[in-house]
Parts: sequence; structure tokens; C-alpha cells
Amino acid sequence: MDRTTAFIQPGYIDEIIAVIEQLVDDAAMPAIDLKQELARQKRHTTPLSINEANRFLSLAYEQLAMPHLGLVIGTRWSLMCHGLASMAAMTQETYGGSLAIASRLCDQLFPALSMELSTQKDVLELRITENLSLAPHTRFYIEAIHSNFYNILHYLLGPDVEPAYLGFSYSAPSYDHYYKRVFRCPLRFNHENIFAVNLATAKRPLLLANIQAAHLAEKTIMESQPGRNENTLIRDLRKLFQSRGPFPDLTMAAQNLGINARTLHRRLQSLGTNYLNEVENYRKERACELLSHRQLPITEIALQLGYFDSAAFSKAFKKWTGESPRSYQKRLVADICE
Repeated sequence: MDRTTAFIQPGYIDEIIAVIEQLVDDAAMPAIDLKQELARQKRHTTPLSINEANRFLSLAYEQLAMPHLGLVIGTRWSLMCHGLASMAAMTQETYGGSLAIASRLCDQLFPALSMELSTQKDVLELRITENLSLAPHTRFYIEAIHSNFYNILHYLLGPDVEPAYLGFSYSAPSYDHYYKRVFRCPLRFNHENIFAVNLATAKRPLLLANIQAAHLAEKTIMESQPGRNENTLIRDLRKLFQSRGPFPDLTMAAQNLGINARTLHRRLQSLGTNYLNEVENYRKERACELLSHRQLPITEIALQLGYFDSAAFSKAFKKWTGESPRSYQKRLVADICE
């Protein structure tokens, strides 16, 4: 799976289109190019890739001149925009169960991201990480997810219940006053992408709890996406690469996945790839993400990606992109911080 793989379901694109059409109408804007693109996308009945979705989003940002578009779209989405996943979430026994189903279904519904639950003292954290780089619109996706989950929390538990905090992997944007209008909870920038609630909130029961209906909805979703199972190995590898510590070789990676090296090699080969290729793909995508959003020193990024020094990393990065890490960082960070 890469940025050209079509996996974004038309239903999500339709939701985005509906909001953008309303924004264009409300502003009485000509936006001819955007209107033509909206009409073209409405005729598109098959999934989109990240690259295709990002081209569409770039046009929307350009013609709407609305830097907080992700917040607007996420806020206007309803719980039902997630289809059967909405039913699975609403019928869990507790709100924590809703977050758990989100983490399990994310791989099926939006495999570019992973969601993992963990408990830190008295807080339940839903951590969101990129399996594929969503740059230059990572901020859009995270804004949309956080604001949508924020509204869902209020829908399920009432308007007075707030998250413990929301974490964002980027610096506070110039329009952060919009964040303060949307979210009435602590915000942590230059952090990790995390939706966190107090354990007491996580244990709150849901009015529509129906464990049989929840299991049926989840089972139906899993069975309706059989082609996604072949990507499980790649996602597991990327999660392994994201963990702290030395970059594993093939044998170490296989041991961590509970298989032997020969099996891992054979399974990757059946998917048309190999271990070194997956390491290279991950390093490239992670490098672009770190350079775009975290503004870390080049040497620190090199070490995170398993290079011994910045020179080796710079050589590899120039091979991937045709430009140095520093020039790439200056070009993209300038755009993102506008």
C-alpha cells in the first residue's frame, strides 16, 4: 500500500463535497475550478488514493482561502458519516468501547492511519499515527478527525463532557483561535496526535448499548473488506518501524512479528515487495512527515530513521526526492505554517 493505492471510500469524499459545496454557496464565491472539480468527484464512484484526495484538497484550500477547513468539515460531519462503523460505535457498552472499535476499524476504513488505545494514569489515550505520509495535508486529516470525534463525544455523552486533552503533532497554526472556538479542552501542540479522555468518561455507559448489534456491525465491516487483509503484514511492519529502539533487520523484524525470517520474506514477496523495499518506503514517508511537521534538526531525524549521520540521510533523501532535506523542509514548512 502506498499513496497511489485507492482506499478512501466514496462516502467520505461525498461528505467532504457536501460541506465544501455549502461553503461555496454561503460565500457566494465563483470558484469555477472548484465547482468543476466537485462535479467531477461526485461522478467518481470508486475509492480514491491519498494523492488524488490531496489534489482535491489543495484546490479547495486555494479557492476557499479557509486554512481551518479541516475543523469546519470535521465539525459538520455527523456520527453517521462512518456508515456501519457508526452503528458499531453507538451500540458499545461504554464510551471507551466506542474508542476501542474506532481503533480496530481504522485499519479497515482508513489504512493510511493507525489508532491505538493506551492507559496513562487516569487517562485513556487514542493515539493516531500515520502509516502513510498524508503531507502536505496531514493537518487537515487530524483536524477533521479530532473535531469529528469531539462532536461524537458530545452526541454520545452530552455537551458538558469534555476530553482530557487533544494532542497535535504540529506547531500551533496561525489560525489557532479557531481551535479555541471549536475545542473547550486543553490542547497540546508539538505533541503526538492523541484524543484523550478521563477514565471516568471512558467508563460511562451508552444509552444505545447492544452488544449483539455491535458485534454484527463490526463483523459485517470486516467481511466486506476482504482485500484489505493482504495489507495487514505491511501495516504490522510499519508499526514495528515506528517503535523506539534500533531499526530491526529482517530476522529481528520476523521475530517481533512471531514468524521466521524465511516466512516473512516469502509473504512480502507474494505481495510484490521485499523487506528492504518496505524499510526504504517507510524511511522516505516518515522523513517527509518529520521534515514537514515537526521541524526537528536534520541530524535528529537521521538518527530516528536509523542512519548513523546526517550525511547518509541527506544522500538517501536526495535520491528519493531530488532535493536535500533542508531545502525540502524550508519549502514545505513555509506552506504549512501559513
